Amino acid sequence: MAITGKFAGNCKRRWGRPRGIAPTHNNHLFSRTPRLSSKITRRGDPSWSPLTVSKVFHVNSGMKLRDKKQAGFPLSPQTKPYLCAMRFDIVTVLPGLLESPFAHSILQRAQKKGIAEIHVHNLRDYSTQKQKSVDDYPYGGGSGMVMTIDPFARIIEKLKGERDYDEVIFMSPDGETLNQQIANQLSIKTNIIILCGHYKGIDQRIRDIFVTREISIGDYVLSGGELPAAVLVDAVVRLIPGVLSDETSALSDSFQDGLLDAPVYTRPADWNGHKVPDILLSGNTPEVEKWRFEQAVERTRKRRPDLLDE
Repeated sequence: MAITGKFAGNCKRRWGRPRGIAPTHNNHLFSRTPRLSSKITRRGDPSWSPLTVSKVFHVNSGMKLRDKKQAGFPLSPQTKPYLCAMRFDIVTVLPGLLESPFAHSILQRAQKKGIAEIHVHNLRDYSTQKQKSVDDYPYGGGSGMVMTIDPFARIIEKLKGERDYDEVIFMSPDGETLNQQIANQLSIKTNIIILCGHYKGIDQRIRDIFVTREISIGDYVLSGGELPAAVLVDAVVRLIPGVLSDETSALSDSFQDGLLDAPVYTRPADWNGHKVPDILLSGNTPEVEKWRFEQAVERTRKRRPDLLDE
């Protein structure tokens, strides 16, 4: 089973598509706006304000393009740029559970535009057992069943034989907790494999040999890794330029500057006596931005003071 975008070509070189980087106060939002020139915008103190850099990277020899980007080297105009979608390969025993999340709204739009490819693989297809089982009793006894190593090894090795992968992620309650910084970091990757566990867990050797990163969506346990995988993909894909109608929207999301977002309002200006703050109707952009920042700080102080302590 595969849920794909408009393009299905292999992208063996991570740097073969436009990328950029926009650091913020506590994290980095990485932007890949397809332009043929570089543009840097600084507002105020660069230690916390967004720094937006958009470039098209070209196939070139010598120094690696990623190193050129970090060093600020100009890229050769004689070479030809090429683009490819960000690809996710999700391995699960319940592929049907992931059909709906990827078939609607922003994730559907990203696939139709060819910006992202989402492929869902049924782990049972890689089982050699007659009943297509992918689990067995745990060594040492105990409750529950453990997912076996062979099916995972087969699908991972098959995928890696077709293209290079930046990360093999296992969704696990004991992984690092997903936050905006992690989503930003992953948004510049090209190809990502996501493994969804089930039952009691997966054979530890899978984690030791194949997994490069383990991610949790919170301190609680779900029936499997499918819903966390959908959460992760959504958090990452929405950051890719072209996915959201307004690309700057992601820059102002909660957590991008280590703060929660300020309150937002729309029409009508007066609803049953509940009015929109006058400052938002003033047309004074600097004062509006100042008000939003103050509101964001105050909301963060009340609801998530831990963010201000970091």
